[in-house]
Amino acid sequence: MDIPKLTMKREDVQTAMARTFKRDVKLLKFSRKYDILKVSGDGVCTFTLQDEYMGAGEYRYMATVELEEMTDMCIKSSKFRLDGRVSVTSDESNSPVIQFLDTISINKCL
Repeated sequence: MDIPKLTMKREDVQTAMARTFKRDVKLLKFSRKYDILKVSGDGVCTFTLQDEYMGAGEYRYMATVELEEMTDMCIKSSKFRLDGRVSVTSDESNSPVIQFLDTISINKCL
């Protein structure tokens, strides 16, 4: 099944943020020391831009993500709240390209 092409609309940018986060989660820097393994397979992974979207630029975001982490030699799935900044640009086909900026603030949901 083909993945639909994303455009530079707000909703597609937020989808691109989730895809990029899932792909790059092991490479990203977080504010707290969790041994993050990956985004949970069927878990929540929603990103929301906090600023008015005006096309390419830098934006603040919040996210709720279910991540698998290693705790006491066990793999545990937990929900986390994230916030930070992203850079949004477009490629030659006008699809969004996401880069997470700075350290990502991470807090475990209770």
